[in-house]
Amino acid sequence: IVPGRLRRQECPGCPYIAAKDRYLKAPLGVATLDKILVDRSLPVPDILIVDECQGVEAKLLEQRAIQLPDWVDPGAGLVGQIALWQEDLEKEQATAEATLERKFIRHSTNLDSGDPKLNKLSGFVDEVEVLAAAKKLKGIERKLEKVVGILAAIEAGQEYVVTAKKQFKLISGRELFQKWVEVIPRVIMASGTPC
Repeated sequence: IVPGRLRRQECPGCPYIAAKDRYLKAPLGVATLDKILVDRSLPVPDILIVDECQGVEAKLLEQRAIQLPDWVDPGAGLVGQIALWQEDLEKEQATAEATLERKFIRHSTNLDSGDPKLNKLSGFVDEVEVLAAAKKLKGIERKLEKVVGILAAIEAGQEYVVTAKKQFKLISGRELFQKWVEVIPRVIMASGTPC
């Protein structure tokens, strides 16, 4: 329930942090492809071995697929509309961060009186509220990351489609794959399935 940037100081014995620290210090680490694609805090590996690599393009394309808001008109200046969406999401993110921070601080300093009415009057914040605020922030951050990515893809001239249900999808994962692996010194693609 602790915000990511405060997790280490607030929960020094956190099993997740301990496991991640072991992973980061190990000479050899194993992680899922989803973890590697999503967790930006992981360092660039010296060697990346991708097993079952036939699914890489689908995973990369999934990373960029997103449902457009109802107000977006795909036939009228998509770049400008997505830039406005990005601004809105950045404002939402700032508000959600402040809300989570307030709830976390309040939760860490308040005492449960055992009386729901008294708790409400005193501004008591329970773990459920903190978790809900953290989940909301994470959702906004993921959406914002996708919006930034699709805006960059459109501006770079990548081919895409907007479905009848207003879902944005890139057609090819080639550029995404190139950008993903260009910073990794060695990449080994492994699969028993011919690709």
